Amino acid sequence: MQHTNCFTYIILAILVIYVIGPIIWLLAKLVYKSCVPERDLSQIYGTRSWCVITGASRGQGRVLATGMGKRGFNLILIGSARTHDTAKQIQQQYPSCQIRVVERDFAQALSEPEWWPEIEKIFRGGKYDISVLINNVGQRTASRPSHQQSDQDIRASLITGTYPQIRLTNLALEHMIRRQKMQALKPAGEPRYRSCIIFNTAQCQHPLVGLAAYLPSGEISVPYLSVYEATNAFGYYHANSIINEYEAESGIDFLNITPGAVVTENTPYLKDTPFAVPVDDFCRGIFRLMGGNWRGATCAYWGHDLSGILIGIAPWFRAGILNKVGLTISDELAK
Repeated sequence: MQHTNCFTYIILAILVIYVIGPIIWLLAKLVYKSCVPERDLSQIYGTRSWCVITGASRGQGRVLATGMGKRGFNLILIGSARTHDTAKQIQQQYPSCQIRVVERDFAQALSEPEWWPEIEKIFRGGKYDISVLINNVGQRTASRPSHQQSDQDIRASLITGTYPQIRLTNLALEHMIRRQKMQALKPAGEPRYRSCIIFNTAQCQHPLVGLAAYLPSGEISVPYLSVYEATNAFGYYHANSIINEYEAESGIDFLNITPGAVVTENTPYLKDTPFAVPVDDFCRGIFRLMGGNWRGATCAYWGHDLSGILIGIAPWFRAGILNKVGLTISDELAK
């Protein structure tokens, strides 16, 4: 009888340590991120300081740009010709917001000699007090089957999703480290502002929970989007590496946002995807996590967190879900 009781306690301890405990911890983080109140970002990063956003012409970038303008930031928007429309809309809503548009085709970021000098001057010229960089741009391409994808699409997706994030992050870090040193020299009593870099990448890993933790990997990879998925993975791991290197840098907040399905004017076909979220709700989650409420890699929407937990418990459902998502996206892009 004593042996039976001892065995029962051991089993219960294993369940608590390896199954129930991790699930409770993940759910607690989900609740915190969903409920933590948004902070006054202009008071943390500097009223009328400048926010640089890539890919602000449509989708998540447009909503993020509008939200930063609403919250008292001036904007430098780097993107396609449609970005001027975004700037006009924000200017009408928030007349005190200063906006500069730098029109660029991100697919030419490696081949066009005049692509970078103006942007380098923005970060290094001393004219702009840049407090926030949002690396948002990406170019979704797909092909079914993947080996029939055009070289033009491959190059556009590959270049857009990789080099600009590296270069802009380096320029921003150079500027922000200098900025934070100046903040530290302010006399006592004057407000000292922080800086922030946000990477809008992708879910590349699900946490594996319980017995599933003994499976090889929580990796996420969507079929038919091989090049685009590779750039997402690049952005995710580049962001994490930067965060690990610079997280101790005084005064700079880092967020590596890992979205699941987000429904925008570009992606209405994702509305039936499990745990899809409207873009406005998704971006509100990002604003809530800024200002030091969270640091590092994270989802910005509770449904994406929950989907990660559910798939982490039962990862054998993952392949079917990802295959369905890949089919939906590739079919829509083919149209």
